[in-house]
Amino acid sequence: MFVTRWLCSLKCDFTDRRIIKSSPGEKHSGWQLIDYLCARFDYRERDAWCKAVENGEFLVDGDIAVCGTLLTAESEVQWLPPEDLPEPQTDNTFEILWQDSEIIAVNKSGNLPTHPAGAYFHNTLWWLLRMKYGAVFPVNRLDRETSGIVLFARNAQRAAELQNKLPEMRKEYILLVEGEFPQHEVTVHGWIRRDTASAVRKKQMLCNIPCGKEATTVLRRIDYRNGISKLLAMPLTGRMHQIRLAVWSLGYPVVGDKLYGVNENFFVLQKEGLPSEALAALRMKRQALHASLLVFPHPDNGETITVCAPQPNDFLF
Repeated sequence: MFVTRWLCSLKCDFTDRRIIKSSPGEKHSGWQLIDYLCARFDYRERDAWCKAVENGEFLVDGDIAVCGTLLTAESEVQWLPPEDLPEPQTDNTFEILWQDSEIIAVNKSGNLPTHPAGAYFHNTLWWLLRMKYGAVFPVNRLDRETSGIVLFARNAQRAAELQNKLPEMRKEYILLVEGEFPQHEVTVHGWIRRDTASAVRKKQMLCNIPCGKEATTVLRRIDYRNGISKLLAMPLTGRMHQIRLAVWSLGYPVVGDKLYGVNENFFVLQKEGLPSEALAALRMKRQALHASLLVFPHPDNGETITVCAPQPNDFLF
């Protein structure tokens, strides 16, 4: 979903050479490098991380590291993976919705990361656009499984200017949720923080008392069929997982959502491939969330730019 800025502990330099950087922070201060990698980046097994370290792929504070290298809270861990490192398969289709000499608005598929992160580099929207247009800089991001509108700028300054305007932009999403959602408009307001009760590190929760980042989402039902409601969501703030959390907190999880859906274990199981019964419970292979509208003022002349992305074909209705 749209955010004003994002600062992740896992970052990737936007260059031709893949360099992934992370910082242990206080939580992992004093840990050995191999233990940190296994705990923080659990998409690879311990043996795979050991082999990568032994191959000289990791630097700590600029020096080649070994598995037993001790980390401090301020350490900079750099991973320089092989250029031919296999990446997960994605749906690399996208459509240019609007562009000028400085800004590109793209409609991406529901299985395509916005920018390099984790196991993805070449199979990202950023890389595909870079191959077509040269240097591009993401203004906002969508989750890999969220389809719809993503903005890119042709230079870093323009990207920063647009990021500063994201809170003022009008954003609309279409989503499918489990159950019969109320017919009246619902506003969900709360504070987002990490769900410490969940075994999934990235899972968040919505609180009704100040305890994290404030979030407000307006929800309106469009249709209801066969146990599924189609909703229009209008986020008034830009927080990670905001819309998915809003409907989940009300008891109407997004169809196909493996993290905030009918069973969070599906999020873990997807690494090895979901069994048929899990796919049946999810109804869709990806989360049914689509960024359908973005209205923003052009930073040069203030002209109102309206970008629309039609509902994707894989939505159930």
